[in-house]
Amino acid sequence: MKQNKPGYILILTLMAIALITTIITKMYYQSSAYLPLADLVVKRQKAANLALGGLQMALSKLNGPQNQEESDSKNKKNKSKEALLLERILPSLNRWQAFNLKEDVDGVNGQIKICVSCENGKVNLNQLYDFAKHELKDAKIKQLMQEIFAALGKLTKNQIDSKLANEALMKFLSERKYQLLDATELLQIPEFSYFKQHVFYHPPQDAEQTSENLPRPVYLTDIFTTWTSSPQVEPWLFSDSVLALLSFPRAQANDIMKRDGKVKEWTKNLKESSNWQTDWDKSLGLVYGNELANLPKSVVSLFETKFNPQVFSAISCGTIEGITQTVYAIIKLQSENTGSSFFVIEKLYWI
Repeated sequence: MKQNKPGYILILTLMAIALITTIITKMYYQSSAYLPLADLVVKRQKAANLALGGLQMALSKLNGPQNQEESDSKNKKNKSKEALLLERILPSLNRWQAFNLKEDVDGVNGQIKICVSCENGKVNLNQLYDFAKHELKDAKIKQLMQEIFAALGKLTKNQIDSKLANEALMKFLSERKYQLLDATELLQIPEFSYFKQHVFYHPPQDAEQTSENLPRPVYLTDIFTTWTSSPQVEPWLFSDSVLALLSFPRAQANDIMKRDGKVKEWTKNLKESSNWQTDWDKSLGLVYGNELANLPKSVVSLFETKFNPQVFSAISCGTIEGITQTVYAIIKLQSENTGSSFFVIEKLYWI
């Protein structure tokens, strides 16, 4: 007589199939989320590497030819090192320079953009304020600060209240027992809230951004610096935001070639030490299209007379397949015991 057997084998088989299906489904969803993330991480790292490579390009621009033969081959041996430096950097100062990379030539498809600015072309509050006496160093500087904030009020359409912001800054400095370590410390001042969205300089990318009908922002670290050792500002190398404060023409997109054709004319009267009362209109007056007589005396008193820039900054962007990484670097001139000097990176900010 045939006996009925329990059907547990079928039930176990179905349970095993369900379990395996669940495991495979979970693994699929985990891998489908992980693979795009891994691809994004790889692209971000490649873009970061390109950005760091851009800083090396900025250093090369600042340091110039590495040997005398290369310099002589370009018929520049009779020019001063100051004039050569200006010819290299002045056309593209405060402006983007873009370099497109091709995989068959450079090993990667991407883009590097760099922008070099000069820290000596900004205002160093540490050099203008006496932290021991808790006051500005003289009356001219007090007048200068009033004019700076008056200009900021106009440029920001009163998003910065000129009087309140100036008073708040003086109060902030008076409560400190030591110098500013970084210009970004000024973001602690409530009256500086405008700058929370405008910390680091962003050069214009196209002609529309430089239209007179569109207001351009000014940037905290493009006005103030803590990296220089002099209260004077280098007029040959004003930052873009300082140019805005002075009502001078600001950086324009795509005008590097035009400026490159004029730079030799601008620098032919360059002197190691200048008297701006007699030299301005023959040199910087040509660059900015503004006579010295039109500038406030308190501003002119802050202009450096000896051309000797020591500190620069550089923004570098690396882009891979739509992923961009940006780094901001402080670059200082370093001297060796041999008497030679060259620019090196002092500090990096990933922004």
